[in-house]
Amino acid sequence: MEANNSIARNLVYQRKLKGLTQKDLSDKTNVTVRTIQRIEKGETEPHLQTVKLIAAALEIEVDELIPLEDPKKESVQQKWLLMFHATPFIGFVLPFFNIFIPLFLWIHKREDNPVYYEHGRKVINFQLSIMLYFILIIGAFFFIGHLFPFGSGNWSSIALLLFISIIPFSIVVMLFNIFRALKNLTCFYPLSIPFITKRKRLKTTKTVLTILIFLIGINYTGQSQNIERLDGSMISSDSLTIEINRLMDNADIPGLAFTVFNENKPVFSKSFGYRFNNEKLALTDSSNIYGASLSKA
Repeated sequence: MEANNSIARNLVYQRKLKGLTQKDLSDKTNVTVRTIQRIEKGETEPHLQTVKLIAAALEIEVDELIPLEDPKKESVQQKWLLMFHATPFIGFVLPFFNIFIPLFLWIHKREDNPVYYEHGRKVINFQLSIMLYFILIIGAFFFIGHLFPFGSGNWSSIALLLFISIIPFSIVVMLFNIFRALKNLTCFYPLSIPFITKRKRLKTTKTVLTILIFLIGINYTGQSQNIERLDGSMISSDSLTIEINRLMDNADIPGLAFTVFNENKPVFSKSFGYRFNNEKLALTDSSNIYGASLSKA
């Protein structure tokens, strides 16, 4: 019935586009007026030969009257949209799976329906963008702290606030799009960088994989080592660096060399601030300084 209605709409449109009446079309095709009326009302499914005669009379192709369906194109299934938009939550438990799983789904389903292509593309772009913002904020945080060891509290606070806000922002956007996709088959991911553009398939997958490998490399290159506290809990070297900078800033200490040993092996060593504050000469591990040692009793 749906196919009949499609043929009916197409026939009425093409006939009126040519400025023909049903009688005119009947005269040009030798198809009775009654048959043409029934086709246009969707009451009957015309034979292929009849469609060919009508198409020839209207000087159009047969496929402009008959809706042809791509056998490779499947109807949109909500389960796939749910998987596209919900699986990135796994990334909160398993790093990078928020990109790997949607990318795997997109590679395998993008040709089945244009909706899958668009939704998968937008999910991957958003997840890649969030990861990039995450890395940039961390980099900016430590760059500001290193460049301005003192007086950088406001900038550090802003960077820390942005860093903390990324996760709840991502959760809200992802939940919003799950409901939106299931309700009306649309999605919207703000602040996304278009790593994958619309329907440019050449080299798309290779480009995404290259970006992903690059981001993973940055993450693992800068991954901080965990250090055991006196109470047995763990702290990352990045967090320790932030805390040392904060304490130095509060105590107005111009320079400090800090080393943590575990079983007589240094697990963290870094110099902060200046050896000559007035001349702003950076403190290094070879500078002469007074030292103190704290160890587990």
